[in-house]
Formats: sequence, structure tokens, C-alpha cells
Amino acid sequence: MSSTQTPLFTALADSLERQIRDGAYKVGEKLPSLREIATLRNYSKNTVVAAFELLVARGLVEPRHGAGFFVKEKVTKTEPNDTPAFNGAMNIVWLMNMQLRNEPGQLTVGDAVELHPIVSH
Repeated sequence: MSSTQTPLFTALADSLERQIRDGAYKVGEKLPSLREIATLRNYSKNTVVAAFELLVARGLVEPRHGAGFFVKEKVTKTEPNDTPAFNGAMNIVWLMNMQLRNEPGQLTVGDAVELHPIVSH
């Protein structure tokens, strides 16, 4: 991924935000589950989690424990700022990006490795 390319989780959050603002998801309505979006768009669960956390930080949705994510009552036009929710979401996203980054010469997370036993003669 080049430095100018939008991260996948940000692109997903932007897409969901447009849908919310365009009325595809109404105030108080539950968004599709993390699993549904991951399956529908063929994204990893971590990508969807990061996108939902970004939507929370933007003040567009609220999580309800055990029930999912819901469009907030009052959706205002805001930009991400230095709020604790935004900083927390971005710290989580940063941590995930750092753990999942792909360095040349290293196996990426989820790559299968076939191990062969060492045989001494």
C-alpha cells in the first residue's frame, strides 16, 4: 500500500458514513453486523472493527453491548478531532496496523508455514 492510498478500514468507514448521511441507514437503525459486512465485502473482521471504531469516533454510530452498532440520534457534520474517543479508536487502529504491516522478507499474518522436522544423519 502506498502512502497516498486510503487504508481499507478508512474507505469502509467513509462508505458507511455516506450511506448514513444519504439516509440508507436511519437514525436509531442498527447497522449490519461486523460478520455480515466482512462476508459481504470480503474484508477481514479486523478491518470492519476498525471501520466501526472510526464511525464511533466520528460521532455517527454508537455501540450497544450485545446488540450491535446503531446510527446515533443526532448525526452532525464533524471532522475527526482530538477527542478521547477518536484518540482511542486511532490508537487501536495504529496498533492493528503495526501488528499487521507487511515487511519485505517477513511472513504476513495468516500465511501458512509448512515446518519440516530436522533430520540428523
